[in-house]
Amino acid sequence: MERLCSEFISKETPKDLIWTCLYFHNTRTLAKMCRVLGKQLEAERYTKLAQEIRAVINKTWLDSKTGHYSSKSQTSEILPLALDLVPEENRLQLIENIGQTITKADGGKLRVGHIGLPGFMESLVENGLGEIVYDAVNHSEFPGWGYMIAQGATTVWESWGMLKGGYEAEESMTMLAGVGRLFYESIAGIQEPSFYGNREFGPGYSHFQIKPHVLGDLTQAEASIKTVRGVISSSWKRTKDSFVLEIEIPVNSTAKASVSTLGLKRFTITEGGKRVWNDKAYVDGVEGITGARGNAKWVTFDVGSGNYRFELKAK
Repeated sequence: MERLCSEFISKETPKDLIWTCLYFHNTRTLAKMCRVLGKQLEAERYTKLAQEIRAVINKTWLDSKTGHYSSKSQTSEILPLALDLVPEENRLQLIENIGQTITKADGGKLRVGHIGLPGFMESLVENGLGEIVYDAVNHSEFPGWGYMIAQGATTVWESWGMLKGGYEAEESMTMLAGVGRLFYESIAGIQEPSFYGNREFGPGYSHFQIKPHVLGDLTQAEASIKTVRGVISSSWKRTKDSFVLEIEIPVNSTAKASVSTLGLKRFTITEGGKRVWNDKAYVDGVEGITGARGNAKWVTFDVGSGNYRFELKAK
């Protein structure tokens, strides 16, 4: 067993970097727990410690000139991004580095294991690398889920589906099933509590966000989940100059609902046939919607419980 396990320990990403990043994550989480429990002194202590760990990580493993971390492997750079460890002045540089690593150095394939996979699925789409993630997930060459499917797999294999001497037997490896997050969270847009705790979220889905990403050649998607407050659902369809988003928000919940602009410059958005956004301004007056804000990629509405049908049309 020791010999077998040693074959799956990556030599590409320094273990010290991984453990120190997780030390930061645990310390920051403990600080948040202390604040919730009203233990202010302990919260301040652990917040300070987390800041010190963050500084050590960036001093030790970040090249501030190139924006690369450590060995430049996917995991060594995705993990700091997912944990929000990156200095603001290096953030865009690092995101570009990750994109270049995946598409060029690694041939468009993911090259992560159990440690890098949550960050791969959680942070890359949100940081503008959605098309790269979509292509990597659909890749049918080793390693990846597309490869497993191409080999006839009906479950998720361990070690991306290959062992020395041949293919492994069928099994259900839940740790590599994180690709499911891409479908319901990034594509359908129902965001769950973040793995690394960097997202605003209310207990029991009392407050959450629906933010679907239109990726690749997809023209529609839908998903639903059951929560303690009721069903949350999201369904969208797109054409060249329109986008329709239908959502359901449970009773006693509030949400932010983001409508993709599809890159259009001029458009209107209606809800149930009533205009709620015109070019660059929110139009008040629809029950359940309390406000909105927009940028080049999204218009995000503040909504209460109920069913909504947002329709964006080019002008």
